[in-house]
Amino acid sequence: MNMTVTGIVELDKRRNKVFLDGEFAFVLYKGELRDYKITVDAELGMEQYQEIMTELLPRRAKIRAMNLLTARAYTESKLRQKLKEGFYPEQIVEQAIEYVKSYGYVDDRAYAAEYISYHADKLNQQQIEQKLLQRGLSKEMIRQALEEFFAKEGSIDEIAQITKLLERKHDRKENMTVEEQQRIRAMLYRKGFRSDNILKAMDAFT
Repeated sequence: MNMTVTGIVELDKRRNKVFLDGEFAFVLYKGELRDYKITVDAELGMEQYQEIMTELLPRRAKIRAMNLLTARAYTESKLRQKLKEGFYPEQIVEQAIEYVKSYGYVDDRAYAAEYISYHADKLNQQQIEQKLLQRGLSKEMIRQALEEFFAKEGSIDEIAQITKLLERKHDRKENMTVEEQQRIRAMLYRKGFRSDNILKAMDAFT
């Protein structure tokens, strides 16, 4: 059964949104519109539609996913979000995700482990957890990755992190007023540092 092209809306200088039977269907480049003879009120045959949905768009989405991953590492959630921002239909996005996962180009466990290892000297545990949650990782996966890191490396040295922050931004404790010390402790606590580590670092910062 044929479908009717009910709308073509320019997305940018190269791409257009195509609407079929009143609903958004996909995005095509201007040259592809010409190739498939897609114009407003024209009929789009099922064979052409299937070719677009099973060949053209999946191929393009896989290439897009690979190009994104070449530039930087992505979690599965963030990569899915980037593809959706490109207006790929849901099933096309999932095909592209499964494709890159099958080659090991997306591995959330490896991403979490690498992120923790790289940032452990700069971020405390709460900050790391929050950053990874924002990247779409589950609490369970983050917990497991942290446990594996602690098993190999021990704990995150919050006292050293706090000391670096104090050395960069503040005068020595002996030169601070009581109010200044209270304000700094509150700031460090809001950043997620444990209260006992804040006190130890502050006491040593003389």
